[in-house]
Amino acid sequence: MRKKLLLSALLLAAGVAVMAAEPILRAGIITDTHVTRKKQSCNLLREALKLFKSHNVDLVINVGDIADQYYEQGYKHYRDTVNEVFSDGKRPQEIFVYANHDIIGRKKEKPFDVFKDVKKHLQIPNDPYDVVKIKGYTFVVFPQFYRKGRYKKMMDKAVRENVGKPVFVLDHVPPANTVFDSGVWGSHSTRELIEKYPTAIHISGHVHGTLTNELNIWQDKFTAVNAGGLAYWHGALTGNVPSEHKSDMAMVMEVYADKVVFRRFFSTTKEEYQADTPWCVPLPFDPKTAPYNHARLKEKSVVPEFPANAAATVSAAPKGMKISFPSATHKDGVFNYKMELFTKVDGSWKMFARQDITGDFMIPASKRAKTVVHTFNWGFFDNGKEYQVKVYPVHFFGKIGKPISVDFTVNGKPEAKVVYECKNPMKELVYLSGLEKGAPFTLDADGFYNVDRPRINTRLELPAGVWEGKRGTRFRFTVDVDLKQAPGAAWTLVLRNHNPLKNATHRISSVPGNAGMLRYVMEFNKARDSFNYYLLIREGGKGKVKFDYVKIEKL
Repeated sequence: MRKKLLLSALLLAAGVAVMAAEPILRAGIITDTHVTRKKQSCNLLREALKLFKSHNVDLVINVGDIADQYYEQGYKHYRDTVNEVFSDGKRPQEIFVYANHDIIGRKKEKPFDVFKDVKKHLQIPNDPYDVVKIKGYTFVVFPQFYRKGRYKKMMDKAVRENVGKPVFVLDHVPPANTVFDSGVWGSHSTRELIEKYPTAIHISGHVHGTLTNELNIWQDKFTAVNAGGLAYWHGALTGNVPSEHKSDMAMVMEVYADKVVFRRFFSTTKEEYQADTPWCVPLPFDPKTAPYNHARLKEKSVVPEFPANAAATVSAAPKGMKISFPSATHKDGVFNYKMELFTKVDGSWKMFARQDITGDFMIPASKRAKTVVHTFNWGFFDNGKEYQVKVYPVHFFGKIGKPISVDFTVNGKPEAKVVYECKNPMKELVYLSGLEKGAPFTLDADGFYNVDRPRINTRLELPAGVWEGKRGTRFRFTVDVDLKQAPGAAWTLVLRNHNPLKNATHRISSVPGNAGMLRYVMEFNKARDSFNYYLLIREGGKGKVKFDYVKIEKL
């Protein structure tokens, strides 16, 4: 009898432990689904919803850019997909964030008028501004185009009513300089507002990152988490156009009394990424011990390193000079490789360009390549000149490993048709503010254009006729420009058509701070016969700009 009682007590204790381990609330989180008019654009959405169903979530959150544009048919396909996945059982509650892409196509109308139609066609249960309470927890929802006063009022009330509990903030655009790429794509006003609420857990989308990126959770005065994207990601690269990658990742958030856990999944395979070490935010929040403070993580991180005696090689390739080198190693993978390009000036090496490339952090260790290959475009080189490349492996939090380098001389650069060349752009070209019209910038005493306001659009106009050619014509654009900003600050550069506003490539991030005169090269196919591009420089802080050389070639 005593054995039976003891066994019963042990089973009861075990049951209590299991029950205690169960989260109070589970939420599936996706963002940037970018569905189109076609039903197949909901395929990744379907897989994510199936993942959430298998985890028995109480709530499904879409953090914005539901459709790629305002597509009534796309919203119908989205709703049909939800109904199909949850047709035979418990249906989770839903929250949607209203964002920019869902008004594209109706941009001449007021955003909140368009949002009314988005709500109707998608059958969204919440308004653009809303407070949703579920299982004792509060979710405060904001549209992309919020009013500061209303944001503050709603946050004040939510925090006041939830003492001792986190307040979940659903907001499409991340606070500036928190999660990955929020220096460019983040909101400074949101950062200023949300810093006043240490119990806030801010959940965003917008930057199109990947959940394999450890920079997508951040803590300092509050907690910020980015949900990546359920369509594609391309990241941000200094001096280089990032490649686009498909993204099927989704997140399951588990809320406990003493912690919030974010689990990352590949929705197609249902495999959890780093299942043994999910992002775990302890409660109550303490900024002094918060585990995802990037400065503390950088301090204790280990640098990636190249193998002993690693060496790089250089060879000519159809598109430029191909650099090959052994992969660096790190338990987390390499975040990126910083590649500096030097040329000889008066017998000494002088850096004149930088191109970063994405590392292998998103690839399972067993599948990582042993060799990395990158091609510097021919626009960086001249025949007969000497060059040097230095390659540095970089960790997520900025720790940089020892470089390897290689010297070489360029011969055999193929000829291209020069359609425009300007050796004195400061006199011959006009630099203006805004995306159209705008005022010209004036020169300061140092011969620089003074950009005296942060985060504005500026553009270098190019002469009429330099982009003549049919759709698909391939061009190479080369610019030497000195961009002076505060340490760590950067602008983005891209060629853009006036009307419709259409970029030639993804944006390039400038080298941060004050790096001197550097070369940027963009190669692309013309999108339409009528397109004529200008150089758009935007999204930085205050600074100075000086152009030294511009060339356009037809390939």
